[in-house]
Amino acid sequence: MNIAYPQDTADLNTSDYFKFDIKHLWKKSIETADSINANKILEENTYSVKPIFKIQIKNKIYNLNKPINVKISSDNETFFAENETLSLYGCGENEEEAINDLCVHIIHYYEYYKNIASNKIAGNAIKLKALYEDLLME
Repeated sequence: MNIAYPQDTADLNTSDYFKFDIKHLWKKSIETADSINANKILEENTYSVKPIFKIQIKNKIYNLNKPINVKISSDNETFFAENETLSLYGCGENEEEAINDLCVHIIHYYEYYKNIASNKIAGNAIKLKALYEDLLME
């Protein structure tokens, strides 16, 4: 039987074994937060705010006690609809699709919080449950 002992095998730490020099990889620069120009990004990505007064999903209409302000932005290919208060976002190929996608998420969470018992939630969920209860009416 042939047994290989450590002294008979290659020393993996020797430079003879590893001929590949990785020092050239360290010379590449990596963009960090300090080098990102946030003002330039904000100037390029303008947005508009539009209110939603009611939401219709399929055949059901949800009336809002207060309008939901939706921030609309675009990256030239995709439109985004956002409401920071609800921490929800929607996207689509155009503004209308993005708003509709956001509305689907709003109704999903409205139904979720409506059907969950208050003793089953904690933290921000308690605030969101109260917010959805005050915001929408069927």
